[in-house]
Amino acid sequence: MPAGNYAADELAAHTIPLYQFLFHECLILHGMMSRGPEPYHVTIANALNGVLGEIPGGVLTGDGTLLDKDTWNWGEWTPRTGDADHGLEMIRTVTALRRGAGKEYLVYGRMMRPARVEQIGVMEWENKGRRQAVPAVFHSAWHTPQGRFALTLANWTEDHQTARIHDQRLTKRVREITSGREMTENLRELVGGELTVDLPPLSIALIENTGNPEER
Repeated sequence: MPAGNYAADELAAHTIPLYQFLFHECLILHGMMSRGPEPYHVTIANALNGVLGEIPGGVLTGDGTLLDKDTWNWGEWTPRTGDADHGLEMIRTVTALRRGAGKEYLVYGRMMRPARVEQIGVMEWENKGRRQAVPAVFHSAWHTPQGRFALTLANWTEDHQTARIHDQRLTKRVREITSGREMTENLRELVGGELTVDLPPLSIALIENTGNPEER
């Protein structure tokens, strides 16, 4: 982690998604108690759940709102932190992609080596004496059991974010499916081997090959 930033524990600071790389096709994890710093715990955790192929979710309090505390275990319901509506929206958009166009990748697929993605902003804040610096966009690469390839990118923030993708595994023509306040689909072409993606707030996108694999 960058100097001056702190994780709740050493395990959280130095983990990699090894399980997803090796065993996702055998058993899918549930992200109910995933980590994510406050006060954006639910949105960060479920954006990560989305790109890692985990089932999105959270912990409900007595009044039916989501617990926005960063803990492996159960936390105190009060004082409240974060925006419950934003957390619920992130869960909704991830779920919609998993049930739709992303199903063969995020539910049944295999995680691959990540793409080179640039121009990702970093969100910085301080909470309870801890400085945080978290990428505004998370991303991963997948292929289906039939061998089709796609990238996923998730924006957990309340603002539009852009990312520039370089990946030789992408064909010249791709299908861009974005799950945000509405589901959108566009056919795109890489320019100079690059693709710039605009991600609405609290959204997740799938960039799927559609052209001939020989056309790169």
